[in-house]
Amino acid sequence: LQPERILDLGAGTGFFTPALMQRYPEAEVLALDLAVNMLCQARQRNADTARLSCVCADGERLPFADDSFDFIFSNLMLQWCMELQPVFTELRRVLAPGGLLMFTTFGPDTLIELRRAWAAADGGAHPAQGVGRILEPAVEEQIRNAGLPLNTVGQRNERVANGTEVDDNVRLKLEHSLQVR
Repeated sequence: LQPERILDLGAGTGFFTPALMQRYPEAEVLALDLAVNMLCQARQRNADTARLSCVCADGERLPFADDSFDFIFSNLMLQWCMELQPVFTELRRVLAPGGLLMFTTFGPDTLIELRRAWAAADGGAHPAQGVGRILEPAVEEQIRNAGLPLNTVGQRNERVANGTEVDDNVRLKLEHSLQVR
């Protein structure tokens, strides 16, 4: 993978942005977050501002042209979106043919204690929003409906096809290899 343009979706304070910039030194990196104050911190964290752009926007309505990014990276952002179908549709739209979308998110057992506590407190009338719903079959269907083939990376420290080690946080990997429209 040698991307020219990378989107760090839900970049927050830019924690992973320097690693993306270091791993892909020739790429332009764009950090996107809904919170402008987080992006200010991301800008301060990254010295190489010539290669970094920050955009305050909503993941459900990305302000980019079709096929804009070769690589989209998102860490622990998608589970906070109320409607995932528009997000996946937008990601498909801005991902260039042959590009890669990789994201981490909560799994079915993440914060299970919190869900159990909610259920015990009120009989499940108020579920913990965003917790563990990302791996439900309906969500996998939304991913596929957006035109994104789904590959699930199962166990921690597993190696994917290109030999890259996957750490404990990685749970899903989406590969977009559709033909040029």
